[in-house]
Amino acid sequence: MFEKLLEISRNGQHDEDYLTDINNLGHAYKESGRKEDARRLFLEVLENSATLGLENSSTALAAKNNLALLLNEADPGSTEVERMYEEILEVQLNHLGLAEDSISVLKTRYNLSEVYLSQERSSDAIELLEDVFSRCVTLHGPRHAIAKVCRSGLIMAYTKEGRIKDAARMLLEGELYGQGASTANILRDGNFAQVYSPYRISLTFTNQIESVVKELRSGTWINRTS
Repeated sequence: MFEKLLEISRNGQHDEDYLTDINNLGHAYKESGRKEDARRLFLEVLENSATLGLENSSTALAAKNNLALLLNEADPGSTEVERMYEEILEVQLNHLGLAEDSISVLKTRYNLSEVYLSQERSSDAIELLEDVFSRCVTLHGPRHAIAKVCRSGLIMAYTKEGRIKDAARMLLEGELYGQGASTANILRDGNFAQVYSPYRISLTFTNQIESVVKELRSGTWINRTS
């Protein structure tokens, strides 16, 4: 379907609708595993956007974001992906005039925090995630999708920084707002490490978090360094 629409667009006028068709097809390719074809189409959108003076259009930004996500899968934390997200933010804030707490900006800043985590820049990731999380919860509530991914990112970042109690509290907060598996079930079934595997947290840390979660739930936490 998208391929037929793209062929029609290529035989007609090259405008933003044409670029949208290419980007949509690229996204479909990406989702179906045709990543090289997707990369080629996202680059085509960006090249034609520059030619048509549409480099700051929403379609060009969408293509750049799609390309950044694709590249980050192949090379997590690359400086190229970091640069792309910074460029997207610059356009969103200074050319499109989007607010700092708009959904689009929050998504981009979250994506940038993922790059920081892959670069082992946990403290930078925490600073960014805490701000995005706070803005999202204030305006959109604690169950919003961005709040959920920020919560997961903070669990990983806090753990990497040795802030085990903060990670445990965030996990319990996620349970309160229906995020993921129930903490009680995780502890009962003994699959705590399995649940944490997407966050690339070592078994040593998951054991520490598990211990702190139990203490927090029972109200027996005693302040100490982790």
